Amino acid sequence: MGTSIDELLSHSFLASRIWQIKNTIASEPDKLVLWIGAGHSSYLSNLPTWNQFLEGCADKINDSDAAKLIRSLLKAGRMQLAAEYLHNLLGDSLLNQISESFGNYRLTKDVRISSYCATRIITTNYDSIIEDSLNWYDVYNPYDEVTDLFDPTFQVIKLHGTVTNPRSCVLSISSYAKAYNRDFDWYLTNTFLTRTVLFIGTSLDKSEPFFNYILTLKKYKLEHPEHFAILAVRSNDEAKKRGKELAKYGINIIPFIPTSEFQNFGDILDFLQPKVWDPSRLATRIFMIDQFIENKNYSLANTFIKYLSESVISVDTDRRKFGDLMIRYLRLITNGEQDVVSQRISDMEIGNLISSSIDNFDHKSKSFAQLEKILDSSLMKNHPNRNQFAIIKTRVSKIKMRSQ
Repeated sequence: MGTSIDELLSHSFLASRIWQIKNTIASEPDKLVLWIGAGHSSYLSNLPTWNQFLEGCADKINDSDAAKLIRSLLKAGRMQLAAEYLHNLLGDSLLNQISESFGNYRLTKDVRISSYCATRIITTNYDSIIEDSLNWYDVYNPYDEVTDLFDPTFQVIKLHGTVTNPRSCVLSISSYAKAYNRDFDWYLTNTFLTRTVLFIGTSLDKSEPFFNYILTLKKYKLEHPEHFAILAVRSNDEAKKRGKELAKYGINIIPFIPTSEFQNFGDILDFLQPKVWDPSRLATRIFMIDQFIENKNYSLANTFIKYLSESVISVDTDRRKFGDLMIRYLRLITNGEQDVVSQRISDMEIGNLISSSIDNFDHKSKSFAQLEKILDSSLMKNHPNRNQFAIIKTRVSKIKMRSQ
């Protein structure tokens, strides 16, 4: 039986970690770096985990002794060494297998981490799920100028290369040395020194070079933020063992025993989504919602707007921005936009969204007047939710009269 989110929250030290992450996401997403591993892509799609991929490669090797060694390395959690050994055996054919295995994917779930609004995402994944789904992020790799990585933009850093360029894929210690030049080493060290890093879907194989950067901070006794990892384990004993190992590197784990289909992993990611946001981060959130609407991801747009509508927006300029965004969204959903229908955003949800958002409009703005017209339009078209809309319109009319 897997570990539920309620079970995690019942342990005070784990609850403290979970709430610390959740509060950072809500109020300081620019201080958060998401470090995404293959387990995340596997959960979202039909792609294998890195361990599953390497096991599959071992099964295709004719040399039984070599295959046995690879499996023993994988069992010991030394995936990086197993990958290097496979690369020595298979050469470029391993790159071809990577391209075949990770080049095409089919998403089966929403990319929940988009709601975290982290300005930096570092991923060791070869697939393109993150950059395709979060296409407002700029994509970088270790070969780019380090100064570019400090631009105030949303960034995905492809730490181990990308399947779109198999030659860029990092598989061995020597290829690490080529990919991680001195400037990039400094960038990663600075990341662990100044940001909270949240590992998601990673195995945290200690042969990964990034552990050296954390040890550098420890060696010189440099203070740095706490780091966290949502880590799949096979048992409570393994959770305790991994917890002690990673605590030496300043990484606090949130361990969970997976259920079938990793449903509880999704529950943890859902719980971390902020329900109320720091008003000072409103511009970032509005930008994200705008991108969701632009890309016709209305289910995420609806979720984000719902969270915003439940927050208190007190600055008039922010209220006007929120109102303009709501009008743009409502015009789409009340005009029967097919993508909205296909994503099953119900009439009741739309009505509740309008009702909860009214107080965050600037009541003297054009957008508030346009809201009244949209409600009129919906009523005239005999909208299935016309009774709820009529009640909301009455409330809007009363507010408008008081504002004049």
